[in-house]
Amino acid sequence: MTRKLKAFVCEYCGKDYQRRELQSKFCSQKCKGLGSSLDAYKRRIEQEESRIPRADNLPEFHQNDLLVFSDPHSPRHCAKWLNYMCDVANQLGIRDGCCVGDLWDWTELTDFLRFAPRITPMESLKSGVEVAMAIAGQLKGTLYILAANHDIRPIKAFTKGKIDDPAEFYLEMIHKFLSSDKVDFKLHTNAMLRPTNGLTPYLLCHPDTYSQVSPQVERRLASKYHCHVLGAHGHQYAVGLDRSGKFFCVQLGHASQEEKHEYLHEKITTHPRWMRGFVIIKDGLLYPPFMDHPQWKNICAKS
Repeated sequence: MTRKLKAFVCEYCGKDYQRRELQSKFCSQKCKGLGSSLDAYKRRIEQEESRIPRADNLPEFHQNDLLVFSDPHSPRHCAKWLNYMCDVANQLGIRDGCCVGDLWDWTELTDFLRFAPRITPMESLKSGVEVAMAIAGQLKGTLYILAANHDIRPIKAFTKGKIDDPAEFYLEMIHKFLSSDKVDFKLHTNAMLRPTNGLTPYLLCHPDTYSQVSPQVERRLASKYHCHVLGAHGHQYAVGLDRSGKFFCVQLGHASQEEKHEYLHEKITTHPRWMRGFVIIKDGLLYPPFMDHPQWKNICAKS
């Protein structure tokens, strides 16, 4: 497609001209094959846009009860904490759960690797699948899994090969291994929980923004989106309110073992130490915090 024809196509797609209108508009240019090229190009654009996760087109969960956690970073996950989390959910009658990103760690696929990987990518894949299936097996309902920055590392690795559509290939691979009606993997980083009883919705997100002061990122997102925010990525646990005092802002913590993350021990930094945690939403209400701290009493006894 020539540069001139591409310009016409872009205008056609952007302004939603009908094909005849565009052909009439540019008939003086005598562009050969304009009609068929336009149709083929627009179909491809529409197909791509329908697959691309967008911030204004999030998956939505319409329910009042949900277990929310993040960052197991399998195979560096903490099985004891995940088992306790499932026990609490069952005691409180919570059927469904949502992992807000980074189920997998995929350290062996990162460009920043400074040491020899201890496991292969296939071993890492199987470990994450086993963790997901174990959690789903303990819950009575569905485990939703969102894909965050660590989860999509294979997509970046696939782009270096000869795979036409790395994202689609990755999604098919995950669905092949996570072949269970109780697990719903979504190639989205964020989702919205909308309680059916009419209470304020919760944004479940794994933002690209990071702050050493938790839950500063969640506060800013609450002011931007005007809802409660349950945020992942920072591996800190904190609960606060936005400036208006209307919206809860929660940093979800993590569900891994810090000692198994080699990069934490390579350099001395001022970053806060990590804290394991999770959140329970019941009847659309936020339950008291659950965190792994020696002087914090969780409302349900550990198993």
